[in-house]
Amino acid sequence: MLVRMTKTTKGSPNGIKVMEYKAGEQYNLPENLYHVFKKIGACQDVEVKAVSNAPQNKMAQVPENKVEKVEEIPEIEQEDIQEVEDKQSYKRRRR
Repeated sequence: MLVRMTKTTKGSPNGIKVMEYKAGEQYNLPENLYHVFKKIGACQDVEVKAVSNAPQNKMAQVPENKVEKVEEIPEIEQEDIQEVEDKQSYKRRRR
């Protein structure tokens, strides 16, 4: 049970170890200790609010990856490569 302590009180959550529960702090108490602290007025219930505006799963809204148009790239002929190399070589020699 989630509670806020109204006064500092010692108690044992397991019947073996004694702990100090400080006023103003929140604790999750076992049911038996909760009833004892509640009876002596040492704690108040903490209201747990449900989150209703949690974000939706956006993954469901991702559109498919569709290719609309693929443009073919023409193959480069060896003659074309040689022509470009010749032009570059010519430009280098002119400098």
